[in-house]
Amino acid sequence: MIAPARFVPYLGPAYSRACEYTCDRVGAYCAPDGAIDGLLVLAAGSWLHRHVNAQEFAKQADSDRGFWIDEQNW
Repeated sequence: MIAPARFVPYLGPAYSRACEYTCDRVGAYCAPDGAIDGLLVLAAGSWLHRHVNAQEFAKQADSDRGFWIDEQNW
């Protein structure tokens, strides 16, 4: 499966991304409580994630769509 990725442009990064998503989904299935913490570590960093409210972070992700962020939501 990896050999064709070398010959078709953009197939290599797409295949890599698909593998990453598959690993994330398996991890979320096997340890659903750890999935939230893992994503917060990736988003906020190894030290700051302990201080992030996961529910507020998810709410902000839903409300802040697009390139420009509305200042009223701050």
